[in-house]
Amino acid sequence: MGKFIAESILSEGGLEVSGLLEITGSTTVVANNTKIVEVTQASDLPTTLEDDTTYVIRGTVTIPGGSEITAGRFNAIIGLHRDKDILSYSGTGDFITITDETILFENLGLRSTNSGSTLISATNVAASGYNNSRDKFISIINCQFRNVKGNIMDIKGFDLVDFNNTTFFYCESPVFGCRFQDVSKLEISSCEFIRWFDETSLPTPSGYATANMIELSANNLASFGAVNINGCIIHPQQTQYGLYVDSGSTTGFGTIAANAFVTVGLTTGGILGGSTYDSNSMLTYDVGINQGLEDSIAYLYGYQNGTDVQAATTTYTQLSIASFSTDIETRMSASTAGITYIGSKPIDVLIQINVGITGVGGNNEQFDLALYKNTVLIDGSERRTELDSGEEGNLTLFALSNIVQNDLLTVYYKSPTNDDFTLQNFSIMIKQ
Repeated sequence: MGKFIAESILSEGGLEVSGLLEITGSTTVVANNTKIVEVTQASDLPTTLEDDTTYVIRGTVTIPGGSEITAGRFNAIIGLHRDKDILSYSGTGDFITITDETILFENLGLRSTNSGSTLISATNVAASGYNNSRDKFISIINCQFRNVKGNIMDIKGFDLVDFNNTTFFYCESPVFGCRFQDVSKLEISSCEFIRWFDETSLPTPSGYATANMIELSANNLASFGAVNINGCIIHPQQTQYGLYVDSGSTTGFGTIAANAFVTVGLTTGGILGGSTYDSNSMLTYDVGINQGLEDSIAYLYGYQNGTDVQAATTTYTQLSIASFSTDIETRMSASTAGITYIGSKPIDVLIQINVGITGVGGNNEQFDLALYKNTVLIDGSERRTELDSGEEGNLTLFALSNIVQNDLLTVYYKSPTNDDFTLQNFSIMIKQ
């Protein structure tokens, strides 16, 4: 139903229309085999969305409990302005349910008024089929989740889940925030996760949320294929974690880069929770150039406890150290066999060894030390010292080497003059 006032002139090029066009009420248009439905009230939005239909939200539309939505095939729910075109859910269950369908949210505001509700609940994953049957997409572009009193979303599976230029403000009391499981590809770019407290409490904030902002849950039917979180502002509040990577999850290729993680106001919680860079869940992650979060570089500093006698040998033999301690180590694992790189990607590392030699029994005794990778000499790393009886010597060895996962780094020695010695003050530093 509407009112049309216009002047029209038929010309060779087609119909030219000038004047005033005024439409009242909702409208439905079909274009390119897609129905476009204007939504101005709850009754314009069916509980089961029609296939191949785009719903254009105009103004604030409140959806009560009992009118929850189930997505159909190739749906889009969009607005023209995310601050003005808003879906406000007042029920207590799952507001939008998506099962094995592709959907787009764009230029839209979403909020909820009851704790315990979940705005988006989505599933597209199976225990069988190529890629675990993950073949659908969820795109959330230029949207705003604001004044959310319940959970934000729970997404399981999907070939691609893509967030871009979307804000998550004033989310008050979720049990979980943005929770993901078994997603093949997850991309979160240029988004903001900030101020998760009751907006009405300003200028003195209260009602701080405790749920994780972004959570990668433990694997259920599949692993995360690739995760890319970049260019975001993420500010957990008080006791929150900004990013929580469950130790039971795995990721094929992970990147967390160029984000601003803000720590102001944190008491417990933190930027990253659930896993460390050494955890199996994060060995595949590249983390770098983030404010507030250290890079995921591999490094180790360790040292000998006490002294150790090395038997005389004229051929290279691995140093024997009975007790070895590491002060710091990331993506490196020290044992009596040597130091193993446990990261996933090839890296270049600088290796530096400092050793002390004592207990020399004769004069003009020679001792050689060298660095080995997988029982093969690292060229250029050999060093020799010559000592007399009672004399103490020190050697520094260093090398630059490319290493891959499970490469073993060790220190070997020999004495061309076939003498034993006592090793003391041994230390090693490896840094990417």
